[in-house]
Amino acid sequence: MPTLRLLALACRKTQEAIDEPYLEVNNRRVWGPHSMNDGDSESLDIDVEFSRVAHVDLWEYDRARSDQIGGKDVDSSISGAGTQRVNLDGRRAKYTLTYEVIEEEVPRNTLRLREARRIAEEMLQEMRVQGQGWTSNSQIVASYPVYLPGIEEPSYYEFKVKTEDDDAGYILVNANQSDVPVPELCLSGPTMTELYRRHVGAKGFKLYRYGWLTSAARSTDGKETFLASSGFTGLPEKILSHVAPPRSKQPTRAVRSTTAETLPIEAFHQEYRRRVQQKKTMLLCNPTDLQEYYRKVSTRVVAKSGDATTPDSQLVNCFESDWQTPAWYQPWRHIEALGTDCPVGCGNTAWTILYAYWEQFKGKSRLFNTDLTERAFNQSGEPESVMWEIAELTGTRFGKYMWAWQDEYTEFGMTYGSRMEDGIHYAQEKGYSDASVTRWRGFERKKWDAIDNEIQADRPVILLINNRGNTNYGFPDHYVVVERTLHISRSGVDTYGYYVNMGHGMDPESGFPHKWLFTVKKGVDDSAFSAFFVRMTDEAGPRPFQIVVRNAEGKSTVCADRSGNPQITFHLTNLKLDCEQASVQLFIEGVLIRTFSDLREKEDVSFTVAGRKRSVLLRASCGGQRAEETVHLDYDPPTFDHILVTPNTHREQSVILVVEGLRDDGYWNASDYQVSGSVDGVGVPPRSGTSLVLTDLSPGQHSATMRIRDGCGRLSDTHSTTFHIAEHPPSVTFINPPEGCRVRRGSALPISVVAGSSSGIMKLSIYLDRESEDEFNPTRLCYFPGYPESFGADRPTLKTCSAAIDWTPGRHVLIAVAKDNSGQTNRAARTIHVE
Repeated sequence: MPTLRLLALACRKTQEAIDEPYLEVNNRRVWGPHSMNDGDSESLDIDVEFSRVAHVDLWEYDRARSDQIGGKDVDSSISGAGTQRVNLDGRRAKYTLTYEVIEEEVPRNTLRLREARRIAEEMLQEMRVQGQGWTSNSQIVASYPVYLPGIEEPSYYEFKVKTEDDDAGYILVNANQSDVPVPELCLSGPTMTELYRRHVGAKGFKLYRYGWLTSAARSTDGKETFLASSGFTGLPEKILSHVAPPRSKQPTRAVRSTTAETLPIEAFHQEYRRRVQQKKTMLLCNPTDLQEYYRKVSTRVVAKSGDATTPDSQLVNCFESDWQTPAWYQPWRHIEALGTDCPVGCGNTAWTILYAYWEQFKGKSRLFNTDLTERAFNQSGEPESVMWEIAELTGTRFGKYMWAWQDEYTEFGMTYGSRMEDGIHYAQEKGYSDASVTRWRGFERKKWDAIDNEIQADRPVILLINNRGNTNYGFPDHYVVVERTLHISRSGVDTYGYYVNMGHGMDPESGFPHKWLFTVKKGVDDSAFSAFFVRMTDEAGPRPFQIVVRNAEGKSTVCADRSGNPQITFHLTNLKLDCEQASVQLFIEGVLIRTFSDLREKEDVSFTVAGRKRSVLLRASCGGQRAEETVHLDYDPPTFDHILVTPNTHREQSVILVVEGLRDDGYWNASDYQVSGSVDGVGVPPRSGTSLVLTDLSPGQHSATMRIRDGCGRLSDTHSTTFHIAEHPPSVTFINPPEGCRVRRGSALPISVVAGSSSGIMKLSIYLDRESEDEFNPTRLCYFPGYPESFGADRPTLKTCSAAIDWTPGRHVLIAVAKDNSGQTNRAARTIHVE
């Protein structure tokens, strides 16, 4: 297939003081917008595949309406004619584009289909022997090509397996030494190709694979548009259409915006393609080590005598349906600050799945309050609440972004690897103070051995899979739970596998429930770049003897009745067989008031507390067992000092009203409260929590009221406040450095920016070349928060900082991003040259 290689774009004359040009090929943006001035030149190095004619358009970006500068039809007949130049001129702007057309192929030691099938048959037999779900009735019945961007011929063949009449998964075989021989397989359900066919309703597409989690279907009708993709959102592997907006299983609230930033799947595809052509392998693979691997083995040689497979290591116990860990998926919840629903995040789901195994089979009986045997495949209830509790501990970030092919946002919940270890605090708070977690980073050379040791010790492992393929695009990685490991030795070469619970539940349409992921100890850079090993001291015995307060609300709080005297009802659970009756002592302010004797399992006991006491202590004993429970008492409605108005960082024309200085005699979770109020005299529906999110506010002054209800149903007094919504986005202007200045590498660059807004500045950030706060690839140079004290409301405020110039020589762009307290954003750019 011919390839249009865009080499450079030179600006001879701008249309504006500073232009923001971008390029499209066949109506798809492939570069820009970037700031350019007279005399500037940009090196592009962008490859775009096309059929017969590629139509190139140059545009000047404008938020309201972009202007076309010029266009050019490039015919495939000039392939091999060398470098070409064309002037793309508009009414005022004048640019020169340098390009060439090539027919590029990446040579490969390619397998024929029948040879790839032989490898699949060997793997099928291997998994039969290992008892991995396939039987003597399991057969390969079909094959489908799968492509790697940058390589014209199929890089993989996906072999469909059926057991009698049932879909039984697939085996993916690499055909050209760009990856390990069998990168992955699945033991149940349809193939990837079949799922895409069902989703897009057509067979005219190429299936591209970017890694263990990410793939996309691209049309073969000459337009080469993306029809659907998987793994590019906060729900890895769920196939999403590029024709209609995606819908989650549970309803979400669409938040529409004309200023949303888009994530460029086409740009990702092209960058991935270029890098494959440079590395000659799939991007997760190390070319040198992979070549060494293939030198040791000819994939065309039948397995020799003496080849062996080490029996797989696996967790000892199983829940229902032979799952060693629960089939849970990510629940959704309304996030007040966003005004929409978000998933809890795969990291918190993985933690909860891991804790379920420790609870059910390893004696850690305080991690959950209910028997998990019947709940292992039930998403609702306590497992869901545990996931959200862990999300608070891990500082999970909730947000939303928009794809170019969507007309609404996609929500996500993301736990950074640097905070994932904080999930161990959940076990520590449940009384397992010795619980610990170790994060193992780096290459696969020793990681598989360490994970295998954990599985042999009957300890599940959390694995963080790289989903970005070492590109510059921050697509979400994914946490999974390892249940089994496998070591296969063939022709003197070793292959190592992880059998993982993907955290997708049991529905193949939402992503494959389980997968075998294969690697070699040499050959993979960062295929699964973090493993998390959890340890807790072994504990044996039944569930703990405990006191259950039957009429408690929130955090063990009982409400006083109209007489002002709260009545407490409790019973005991989990009495030992040799202790059929127990006693409970009642303490108030440290004084023993009463003893309840001869109590049986789940026998309700009620008593009344007089005298407006703050709390009471129940202390139970039954043989050698002991249990305590503090019961808090609530008499009065809540009070608070005032309403705090804070900006909504995720939406324009929006603020958050927060109850400030809350006081209550009960002991409540934030979610036990309910707030209500009004804006400009119009009532706002009540919401749980201690804040209200107000959206779609008109510019100008507004008034608001709020009151709060506690878990007993008691209402506070009403408070009021006023706030201002700016009519225009904030102003932001660079003072220093001057446009186009030249600076020396190794020096310090003073930066000065002026920003202001009638509603005040919420935050001002300065980035280098692109806006990114990814913990693995940040670009933010300076940050000026507007909290606790906002700035720039009365008049624009000057902010200064200094940046060490350790950047590569050449052209760079400083980007200042100001967000005001109305949620509106504005940007300014300044070009510098590093020498």
